[in-house]
Amino acid sequence: MSWQSTSLAGRATGRIARSIPLFLLAVAALQLAVGARLLWRHYSDARAGSMRASFGVLFIVAAVVGLLAIHRRWGHGADRSAVRFRKRLYWRWLAVGFIGCYVVCLMLGPDPSRQNAFWTAVAWWHTALVWSLTAPPQRFARLTSFLKRRSVLAFGWTAYALVMVVLVGELGLRALALATGDRPAERYIARGQTLPPGSQLRGRQVNTQGYWDEEFQTARAPGTMRIAVLGDEMTLSGDATSNCLAQVEQLNRGVEIYNFGLPGVGPREYAAQVTGDVSRYEPQLVMLFISVGDDITSQLPMPGMFDWRGLHLYQAGAKLFSDRPAARPMPQISAVEPIDRRDYLNRCAGRLSVCRTPLNRRMRRRWQEVEAHLHEVARECRRRDVPLVIVVVPADFQVNRVLCDSMRRRLGYTPEQVDLELPQRRLREFADSAGLPLLDLLPDFKADGPKLYVRHQNLWNQRGNTQAALLIDAWLRSRYPTSDERIARVE
Repeated sequence: MSWQSTSLAGRATGRIARSIPLFLLAVAALQLAVGARLLWRHYSDARAGSMRASFGVLFIVAAVVGLLAIHRRWGHGADRSAVRFRKRLYWRWLAVGFIGCYVVCLMLGPDPSRQNAFWTAVAWWHTALVWSLTAPPQRFARLTSFLKRRSVLAFGWTAYALVMVVLVGELGLRALALATGDRPAERYIARGQTLPPGSQLRGRQVNTQGYWDEEFQTARAPGTMRIAVLGDEMTLSGDATSNCLAQVEQLNRGVEIYNFGLPGVGPREYAAQVTGDVSRYEPQLVMLFISVGDDITSQLPMPGMFDWRGLHLYQAGAKLFSDRPAARPMPQISAVEPIDRRDYLNRCAGRLSVCRTPLNRRMRRRWQEVEAHLHEVARECRRRDVPLVIVVVPADFQVNRVLCDSMRRRLGYTPEQVDLELPQRRLREFADSAGLPLLDLLPDFKADGPKLYVRHQNLWNQRGNTQAALLIDAWLRSRYPTSDERIARVE
């Protein structure tokens, strides 16, 4: 029995020993393939920089050195089963090198070429590790004696403990966010768009929460219906008196509107705002402005893989030790002077892709993302028993035929490829399937068209704000005819 067990163990050890060089050969082949692909992308892309070619060459050299190490260790007909490969050291130090390379790239900052630098560093660490572990016994003994020194062990275990604490903390926070449905990254992006508290913007002071409104209060005045409005810079158009939301408050004395609009945000950030800032003030109605020209065609970039601001640990620390991260200054939407037409077309012509028919692959994928985020907003509102209404804000090119034709020619679309009402129909279908009310401003905006927008800007002027306010007021009165009825219906 003992002989049979020894024989089986020997055969298993032999199979493992024979599989090790095959595994290392596969890794070297992968490095060669990655290096070749980087070189091919460098020479096939006219915009490619020199760093991509350098990383490709480094990948190929790392693979060649690794192949030499494999040949030195298992070449010339060596007895593979008799030569041990240090598997535990291999996997342990490979993990340490992987994490170490990531930490170094994280400290260097979010650069577009950082990803290639990271994988190149990992490839060279793997090659150095294979070269060390396949060294002759005497040289390997000197290496292990150095690693067993007390100072080296103390440094290694300290670094390992710190790395594991950070790793476990990050993974734990991500698992908690996934389990609870929290969206810390999106909420961090949204709060990074808030305005500097106390700053003046078009006749109104930004409140302490970073929003362009009066100070928000948790307690609600008796007989008042509180409405929370989510949207992009369109909700910030006009000034303190001409803004459409300010006009709705003037038309309805029993309505209190909290403007949570932020420049540059979109449906992804709206969902995070509902779970964060909006729910804190317990509104009786959430009004979600969907800007056809911006919300569907673009969104803010998320922190990349090597951006420390994307770590949940950093976001938790920023929330714990600071009321909010440093806010960026207001973009140029505060200016009401018309900008150059050519510059405007160059910057905004791509927004017309939301009306292109049939939809291309990118827009189909973008629509799926937008609808998924809108479902999240609706789900959060239902969970808090707060009604939600979608207000569809038409883009300037939807009501300005001359502007639309200029954008269409710039993009190379034929007239048959542009369906100006496509976004509204799709949003209407979404609202009907989700059981949500929808207020579409496009039919009423068509009559006056360009007269409602700031020239060469996708923002309402005073006339556009007034038109939007009248439509919103009419919708509110149709749903909640009197102040008492408004409060009764939402409570």
